[in-house]
Amino acid sequence: MILNKLTLEYYIGSASTNQMYNRFSKHFIYFKRGSPKVKLAVKIYKLSNIAFLVLEIFLPADKIVNPVNNKQLLDLEYFDLKSLLPNYNILTEAGNNLRGYKHTEISRIKMKSNYSL
Repeated sequence: MILNKLTLEYYIGSASTNQMYNRFSKHFIYFKRGSPKVKLAVKIYKLSNIAFLVLEIFLPADKIVNPVNNKQLLDLEYFDLKSLLPNYNILTEAGNNLRGYKHTEISRIKMKSNYSL
């Protein structure tokens, strides 16, 4: 979970084995492939007012998240998305972008105008 400590708005996501730092850096250092809403929140409220929290650790039997058991990880993320209703998430299904989800050109234009400073 990425939590804005001032507004209490948040983002729900997941990370595969050994990818936690990668997820953190994409959201907070390089702003690549992360939520545009989180990126905007960091710019407006500053990184010191954003918390990066681990809600749950998924540890499969072989101790590594791989393409075979990744569905279980995405199922956990999906549960959190549906029960916590995060307002920083754009996609409402876990792993949507991994399954080939593509925003329409109109959606991309709207997101660019909504989340640009």
